[in-house]
Amino acid sequence: MTVRIRLAIILASVPVFLLVGTAGAVGSTADRSGRELVGSPASTYVVSRIGAVSYLAVLESTGAGSFGPLKSVVESAVLRLKQSGGGTISFTAGDFDLGSEHFEFEQIADIDFKGQ
Repeated sequence: MTVRIRLAIILASVPVFLLVGTAGAVGSTADRSGRELVGSPASTYVVSRIGAVSYLAVLESTGAGSFGPLKSVVESAVLRLKQSGGGTISFTAGDFDLGSEHFEFEQIADIDFKGQ
């Protein structure tokens, strides 16, 4: 099952996530109301930690991606997904440390954040 994260709050450098609702099962093409979506499946960026402080976000369908600080690679991937109509940000297993930073997203919809 994919969990939609609607709000991430940083308290004393500890991320606290407010989880609201769930999407369909993994691989599902249904929206929140259960209606089947038509067209090709949405894009997925896989985010991995590379070394002590660097991260890599790779678009599964093409292998293209970005490398750098977590904040930068995730915000960049979210912007691309927003421009293309939505998709998924999938985090590999491991620690994803924003330190004193936080994600900043404006008016995003139809983007799922999930862990592996």
